[in-house]
Amino acid sequence: MNELWKPDINIGEELAALQARNLKRDRTLVLFSGPSGVGKSTIMNALNPNEYQQIQPIITRPLREGEVDKKRVAEKDFDAMLANGELINSNEVFGAKYGLKLESVLKPLKEGKVPVTDMSLPNVDSIRRPNDYDVLSIYIYPGHPDNLNSRLAKAGRLTEDRLLDGLVELDLLANSSFLHPNIDLSIVNQEGQLFQTVEFMEDMLNLVLAH
Repeated sequence: MNELWKPDINIGEELAALQARNLKRDRTLVLFSGPSGVGKSTIMNALNPNEYQQIQPIITRPLREGEVDKKRVAEKDFDAMLANGELINSNEVFGAKYGLKLESVLKPLKEGKVPVTDMSLPNVDSIRRPNDYDVLSIYIYPGHPDNLNSRLAKAGRLTEDRLLDGLVELDLLANSSFLHPNIDLSIVNQEGQLFQTVEFMEDMLNLVLAH
């Protein structure tokens, strides 16, 4: 991949568009997208727990060792919840079904916290958006594509398909002549700078989510 892979990120333009939407903290679901290995789960876990609550997607694949941010359900139970209108989305990632329960979004909002979760970029627009909440989508870029390889390998999740999918997505974004409709805010997660990344992200969210 070309060394100049990272697109020009115009934070000012993104913030202006978000502020024009007049999003409210007590009715906004925040989605994190980005290639596998970019650090989405790590970032969400580092957010202030008094203000943000990571919600659990339900999935049909076995949980990975130490994976506590998702809940496994049988495929028949997943299909039943989807049929009953309990899910706000349904999609497949690497052969497994993923979904979000409407109640898992509304519960933290009622408790004064902002619900956050991760979702692949192409599936952001699969979210069913009733009048109960708004959606803010944040895309996480790596400081460099090589970081994805090392992070996935360290986590025992490195496969050719997973790595290639991420690199192709980054390349498409870098060469796009327009803002992606599924990205509201862009953040770069530089290697070894988790604290700075989280601090910057919380500052940006404070600017666009009114109390």
